[in-house]
Amino acid sequence: MKSHSLPLTVENFLLTFKEYFTVWLNQILYYNHVYEQLTFDQFKSFDLIIYKNRNPQLQGYIEQLIVNVINQLIINQKQSQSKQRQKQKKQQETFNGLYGINCLVYHLTNNTVVRQYTINFHEFIINLNETINELKLHDKDEDNSAIINIESLNWDEIYTQYSTILFHHIQQLKIHEKSLIEERQQDLEVDDLFFKITVDVDQSLYINNYGNWVRLKRDGNRDNDSRDNETQCIFEPIGDVNLELLNFNCYNKVFT
Repeated sequence: MKSHSLPLTVENFLLTFKEYFTVWLNQILYYNHVYEQLTFDQFKSFDLIIYKNRNPQLQGYIEQLIVNVINQLIINQKQSQSKQRQKQKKQQETFNGLYGINCLVYHLTNNTVVRQYTINFHEFIINLNETINELKLHDKDEDNSAIINIESLNWDEIYTQYSTILFHHIQQLKIHEKSLIEERQQDLEVDDLFFKITVDVDQSLYINNYGNWVRLKRDGNRDNDSRDNETQCIFEPIGDVNLELLNFNCYNKVFT
């Protein structure tokens, strides 16, 4: 989605984030060999060579997932404000209950998580539900969302930030892939990796279940790494994206 020729509307802005998420997740699946690499096609996105799985069911799942996150947790902030934050009565500050999105790569045989990839969202400061009703899949209707008029925000800046963080993401994934190949040469049981997605939200948040989401109980720790205290964890910071309307940082956790 090369957007430089498109108007910088809220809808186009969110569609670009949707593309970023799709690329981010597909690279995790490719370099961790979750699916056979022959099932991925090579594309160019954000001026980078990337890989995208061509299985329509998987891509449908990824698209529906990120659209649900955008609609329920990024756009619809009024329905998802934390009661605790409301009591604090902080004016000019909006909390939408979304902390982060995690991709957990784990062993099917024992459910042990070996790597965690996280998009960690910062505070949302603008009510996007006042600028767009809903983001839809394959919507061919006219874009009626608001024009974004922020002096420091333009398509060049958006693409540069997404391209930079994806570049560092891919470089780190290549290191993970090298380690994975070495492990598989020593232990055939390493060849049983799969993935699951968790979305960290405020405990008081109510989410409509049109996305068939399942709420998991947490033990006071937002990082759902599914590992015991004896496991060693390597923390890998990847980078930040600061786009006024949408701000987040990415990091990985490698468990040994």
